[in-house]
Amino acid sequence: ALVFQYNPERLRRRLQPGSDGPPTETISCTLSFDATDAMGDDDEADPFNRHGVAPAIAALELLTHGTPPQPLGFWDRLLGRSSQGGQPPIVLFTWGPQRAVPVRITRLDVKEELHDSELRPLRVTARLQMAVVTDAKVDGDSRAAAAWRAHKKATKAMAQLGYRDIPLGGDTG
Repeated sequence: ALVFQYNPERLRRRLQPGSDGPPTETISCTLSFDATDAMGDDDEADPFNRHGVAPAIAALELLTHGTPPQPLGFWDRLLGRSSQGGQPPIVLFTWGPQRAVPVRITRLDVKEELHDSELRPLRVTARLQMAVVTDAKVDGDSRAAAAWRAHKKATKAMAQLGYRDIPLGGDTG
């Protein structure tokens, strides 16, 4: 789990209706990281004290990396399979007790705003853009698909709390 130091002040969600399934959804937010208080501590075990916010930023960066290409075997080459790498990993983005969705990070903009004398980043703002992954985009038995179905069920339950007469449609994702 990657826990953020502070909650984002704003979170933006964009949903574009799908013609035969769930909408395409993107989520963006700006995260703030600050190690200025920890840098004065004598606790050598505290990673913020020794490295500033670099470990948190490095963890985010790794979530943007795709999987490396796999070596091809004889049958793979014979059948014309590709050795291209895959997409970045799917992670569960949770904001609040009732809202969690599987996402892939599609963009990460990092702004280092303050450094110590050794150029360790002490204050960083990171703008994160994520694409929500629906069960139609992954193996149906995967944890990501299960997380998507749980999100859809929670969304329907929340909608019914406020508007009991709205049609909630079939299982379109």
